[in-house]
Amino acid sequence: MGTRQTDVTWTALDVRPSRTDRVLPGNNPVAVRIHTAPEVPRTYRGLWHRAAERRELVDG
Repeated sequence: MGTRQTDVTWTALDVRPSRTDRVLPGNNPVAVRIHTAPEVPRTYRGLWHRAAERRELVDG
């Protein structure tokens, strides 16, 4: 489908992942969305929200 995404896994000193963020930048910097799943790997249920620093994610 041509959709780019980046998965970010948050860990603390080689401990199991504490959170996973899936970043979907799309073509429009204003439309950057992030899906945060705080209970990985037990479940991938989470919340969608807008990125606070959208331009940095797309331009970086």
